Amino acid sequence: MVNELNETTILDDQTLNLGTSKDFKVAYDSGDNRLEVRDTSNTVIAHLSTAGALTISGAVTASDDVTVSKFLKLTISDATISSGAITATTSRVRLDTEGAAATDDLDTINGGEDGAIVVLSTNNSSRDVVVRHLGGGTGNIRLDGAADYTIPNTSSRLTLMYNSAQSIWAEIARSTN
Repeated sequence: MVNELNETTILDDQTLNLGTSKDFKVAYDSGDNRLEVRDTSNTVIAHLSTAGALTISGAVTASDDVTVSKFLKLTISDATISSGAITATTSRVRLDTEGAAATDDLDTINGGEDGAIVVLSTNNSSRDVVVRHLGGGTGNIRLDGAADYTIPNTSSRLTLMYNSAQSIWAEIARSTN
């Protein structure tokens, strides 16, 4: 059952409790000039700024089509290969070689969940990252044509999708620029 609030005013720094056990709180933060949604521990889980930006902390689930009217922006993280592996924490990862070596092999990507997409690039054109198909038999990266791929420069990309049923990152696209 949905109950609507009709013309309820939330004053500066006032909180409105929602739910029978105060499941959610809505508050206006005059210091940051934004409307906040907080959970039972008073942690901000979403906020709306006066500029119209909606920020959500945590997973977002859409049960229908999603339309992005501008650009889809991927958060970038840097990862240095260590013993042939990295851990993906974002959908866009800039790679560097272990110890700033001229070349390094990437055999394994830790992290990910079914359907996650990661776009790999290098952060230094003078160091080559060799992404190895199944890591020479020990890795979890499956590449097109069962062949290794060297990311030659910072403008080139390798895009992979995680398949949890097989525990692999499978290639879906690449660009050598």
